[in-house]
Amino acid sequence: MSCTGRMLLETAWSEAIDSKHAASFPAQVLNMKPAETLGMLEEAAGTRMYENKKEAALRTLAKKQVKVDDFNKVRSSVRGPSG
Repeated sequence: MSCTGRMLLETAWSEAIDSKHAASFPAQVLNMKPAETLGMLEEAAGTRMYENKKEAALRTLAKKQVKVDDFNKVRSSVRGPSG
């Protein structure tokens, strides 16, 4: 199911109605920087969690690649130039 901007705003507004800051919520959203708005939408859509997991996995892969490169360097120096 695709989600339109109107649906997101309606959902956000309905959630804000329950809070004591309901009147200031639309102004807060309008005054957000684009990155903050994107972050809020990602959080609401549930994609932020997956992005965080992806970033953590990429960091782990980078660390593992450094170890593999070091191993290959040591292995090639032990074998010598003739292989």
